Amino acid sequence: MKIDAETLRKYAEETQCALVVGHISPDGDAVGSVLAFTEALRNRGAAADALFADRPDRKFEFLPVLRDAVNELPDKAYDTIFFLDLSTPDRAGDIAWPQAPVVNIDHHVSNPDYADALYLEPQAAATGEILTALFLDWGWEITPSMAQALYMAIATDCGFFSFPNTSARTLRMAAELLERGAQPPEISRAMDSLPPEALHAMGPIMSTLRTAADGRLNYIVMDEEAMALAGEYVDNYLMLARNVQGIELTIQFKYDRPDHTRISFRSQEYTDVSKLAAVFGGGGHIRAAGCTVDLPLAEAVAKVVPLAESWVRDGRSS
Repeated sequence: MKIDAETLRKYAEETQCALVVGHISPDGDAVGSVLAFTEALRNRGAAADALFADRPDRKFEFLPVLRDAVNELPDKAYDTIFFLDLSTPDRAGDIAWPQAPVVNIDHHVSNPDYADALYLEPQAAATGEILTALFLDWGWEITPSMAQALYMAIATDCGFFSFPNTSARTLRMAAELLERGAQPPEISRAMDSLPPEALHAMGPIMSTLRTAADGRLNYIVMDEEAMALAGEYVDNYLMLARNVQGIELTIQFKYDRPDHTRISFRSQEYTDVSKLAAVFGGGGHIRAAGCTVDLPLAEAVAKVVPLAESWVRDGRSS
């Protein structure tokens, strides 16, 4: 059921014990939004736990609230569960959720309205942008640590203001966060830094790069060894492949388990990858989406690439 901002405010202000959940393989928007919302609830007197089924990457450890985030469901009763930046319920992880209303705050256009209450702004560049605007409208305090988390959430989901989803409001919200203590240089250093092992793995990983659809589609494959060595830095390899000249669609296949593969899609101009991901049970944004398939890595590649190639060749956007 879709709700408006005032109804969402009521949920947030009336909760006494909340669980705040981000998606698996949490990116900057998921991490920043969950941590900022958790802190906001605590600052208003509620008990709140931040949960990620997958432990966030080390690069996010400069955010202080992450230190007490959990990866397993605490043994306590919650009156509200907030799913943030979660386009589909399976993206929350394989967890038996307690009986409590689920409130979803999201910006993914592919969101199927699965929660008890959904606050959706598909025009927003990031869930962090939504939260920033809401906190300002509601008169909630944005502390320096919240500003840091929210700025990171926004900046990472719009390519540090270079992607087409960057709007005038996106920039206004970033400016508001700067005034409240966000530190862009610190955020950029944390997001861009790579350890030696990530660079050493770059050659073998990028050697898997293959091209199809007359040079308009490419994909990389990260097997079990690659994921163990440099899985924390998958986005770096994905962006390298995406930036190859002439590429419209990039796919990244990531080993998860012997019969389980995670897939990321990125497009440039016309391919709606949220709809392509939805074919395989996933979702996301028009230009960035993902899914998980119950197939071994090689079989996932064999199944997904031909369909993606046909979409690119046909110029499909739906």
